[in-house]
Amino acid sequence: MLLRAIATITSFTLLSRVLGFVRDACMAKVLGAGMLSDIFLIAFKIPNFFRRLLAEGAFNAAFVPLFAKAYAGEGAEDAKRFAGEALMLLLLILSSLVLLVEVFMPYVMTVIAPGYAPGTPEFLLSVDLTRITFPYIAFVSVVALFGGVLNTLHQFKYGAFSPTLLNLIMIASLYGFEGHFPTSAHNLAVGVVIGGVAQLLLMLWALWRFKMLFAPRFSCITERSKRLLRLMLPGMLGAGVFQLNVFIDTMIATMAGEGSVSYLYFADRINQLPLGSIGIALGTALLPMLAAQLKRDERSAAVDTYNQAVRIGLFIALPCMAAIMALGTPIIDVLFRRGAFTVEDAAQTSLTLKMFALGLPAFILAKILTAPFFAMEDTRTPVKIAIVCVLFNLVSNLVLGLHYGLAHQGIALSTAMSGWLNVFLLHRSLKQRYAWHTTKGSKIFAAKSAVAALILGIVAFSAYTGLKSHIDYYESHGGFRFLGLMLLCGLSSASFLAACWALKLGSPRLILAQLKRKKTA
Repeated sequence: MLLRAIATITSFTLLSRVLGFVRDACMAKVLGAGMLSDIFLIAFKIPNFFRRLLAEGAFNAAFVPLFAKAYAGEGAEDAKRFAGEALMLLLLILSSLVLLVEVFMPYVMTVIAPGYAPGTPEFLLSVDLTRITFPYIAFVSVVALFGGVLNTLHQFKYGAFSPTLLNLIMIASLYGFEGHFPTSAHNLAVGVVIGGVAQLLLMLWALWRFKMLFAPRFSCITERSKRLLRLMLPGMLGAGVFQLNVFIDTMIATMAGEGSVSYLYFADRINQLPLGSIGIALGTALLPMLAAQLKRDERSAAVDTYNQAVRIGLFIALPCMAAIMALGTPIIDVLFRRGAFTVEDAAQTSLTLKMFALGLPAFILAKILTAPFFAMEDTRTPVKIAIVCVLFNLVSNLVLGLHYGLAHQGIALSTAMSGWLNVFLLHRSLKQRYAWHTTKGSKIFAAKSAVAALILGIVAFSAYTGLKSHIDYYESHGGFRFLGLMLLCGLSSASFLAACWALKLGSPRLILAQLKRKKTA
């Protein structure tokens, strides 16, 4: 069931990611990686940060186990009543947040973008664009709540598909609003809000289709809603450690020079492909399954499900990390280098991407490791760990990014190191406090996957070195560079599968069987 859910989420997420790359390629071509791009990306990141931290992070992590218990225990009508209470609480929180941020946006911007001096053109434009984009948080946070309801019903495709609408509308806005607003960045900002409305309408239709449509309940202060708040408040940091690190990265990047925010964004977009399609899919599918198993007192089955998720996560993350480290330069070159996005922009972005990739397995494992805590309604432990990791990331950002002058590359490396610290502390706590363990079979499978990924990296880098002079010779021909990248990716994939066979991980069918295995010695 876990693999089937992950496959559903991943397929729709990949569709969204492909369109996201098209969107980003259009942005790079029109805006480049200069000040205008930096400012729009700050305006886009701020509502996304609050959305991931509040709605997709703490709120959903607290809501899904409680909703699953209500649905399994008392039935659909009781579950809808609880969902209505939760929706009302969320709307109260969101309306207050949006109102406060809109009114005090100049003061918020001095914290968010300390590199922009108040009163300067870049500061004023940042305030204007963020005021346009910030209401997006209200629409997309309600979308996340509706997605939690649908995920509990094992209807994962609607939440996974909804970002596709945002990408399509942003692409259309970039070109369709040309001449209607002062800059192309304004076009994109308006498109963000329209995309949020479209996502909300999609989820309302899905709830209506499955007869789970519900309205906010004004009598929302109940024992269950109080329990939700108690679980949610500490979880705001615990569930969002990676998002807090990204937020800190953006703050420091505004002080690291023009283009740094854009380099981090475009690099992170590539890094987010496996993280978004696998890591988030694993976390999304894993949490309701663990909550349901623990509700039925099936602890052994829950631990097996957790180990299955670890195997799946590492089997995908390790070769992705190796491929990005070896092929980061041609990937960025092919996807983004055109129009206002220069050769130097591509070079700086690819170096930043490689630093991010060092933490890719950690980012995916963190999604898996936090799920058991939230399924057991323990949000305090992840929050304590998150505080340590956020402080570590802040200090290392200041040291590597600013003190040693590594700028965006140092910021990305700090994020990767913080990710690994997060995984180490989560794993140790899960083992010591709750006796959840990674089985010997999972460890062996992970070690063999790591060796196969190393072989992939060596083959990919060697092939790229051999083809580099030919790719450079046809530098102006994007089609040739694209074919060259596809050839490199094909060779890399073949080498990984061959290594899996040589290491006796087996054929693709046998590997799939091992990933599905319920019990491992």
